Amino acid sequence: MVDFEARRTLAEVIRQYLNEELTAFQFDDLLQPFYENADSTVQAVSKSLWYLYDDCDDHLVVADKPTWDYVQRLLLLLESGWQMDVWIVRQWSVRQFVAGFLLLCCIGIAYQVGMGWHLIPLLMPFGVLSIIVSQLGSSQDRPDPFEKYTTPFRSISELERAYRSARNFRKSRYPKHLAYREIRNKFISGIYLFKFYLLWVLFPVIPLMLQCLPRTSCKTSILPASLPTQ
Repeated sequence: MVDFEARRTLAEVIRQYLNEELTAFQFDDLLQPFYENADSTVQAVSKSLWYLYDDCDDHLVVADKPTWDYVQRLLLLLESGWQMDVWIVRQWSVRQFVAGFLLLCCIGIAYQVGMGWHLIPLLMPFGVLSIIVSQLGSSQDRPDPFEKYTTPFRSISELERAYRSARNFRKSRYPKHLAYREIRNKFISGIYLFKFYLLWVLFPVIPLMLQCLPRTSCKTSILPASLPTQ
């Protein structure tokens, strides 16, 4: 199902955010109704935008050039009439088995020495190992070199066909002042990152439990669709 009215409304909301007419919190509120839309493309686009703003600090649009271009392609997808379906793929790998072994070691240590604050320094090495486990297999991921120029479309030719379908679409140029805008400065971001990894090392059991689950990734399929007669 293609909900053209919802697509037009969502595209307008996105442009308002890009034009700095909406803050992140306002943008988030306006996106909520689209999450359960019957049009799978509207759902997918609205949910993918969640990664483009911060939930904790209200701010105007923050985006580098690749992110800006990606959002422009999402707008193209909405206005071209093409349909995007998203499904979840779950994969098992050596990562889950290593995490499971480390988790069993943590449980064994806790059983031997008992629960208490004295357990924290004993489990800290497993937190470090858990961080290493999180990187296992990442070097095997070799995306298409053109992916960053075409996503969510699968190829340049598909992107060109979408442009031909959306006759009235015009890509907005990247505002140069956005290149210097940040949600928070690098020092504060570094503190947040340090706290994140510190908690990971101090309390490794929960991360290891999550790492025992199959790795999930999103796969997309895009098909052309006809726009209604103008």
